[in-house]
Amino acid sequence: MNKNIKSFHKAVSVSSILVGTMLFFGVSGYLLSEKFNNQIWLIALLILGAIISLYETYKIINRWFIFLTL
Repeated sequence: MNKNIKSFHKAVSVSSILVGTMLFFGVSGYLLSEKFNNQIWLIALLILGAIISLYETYKIINRWFIFLTL
């Protein structure tokens, strides 16, 4: 049971990083797009949010695999 709880915790933390980062950068891009009346802010910040969220996910997964091999 303890292993299932740890796996669930890992899945929730990765998904919250993905959703939270995309939501933050998406809303920021939308607000800047509305303020400056062009769509480049939305597109650029969504791409930046995707890159950052995937990088953070990579760091977390890499850390878990290092602990598994010890």
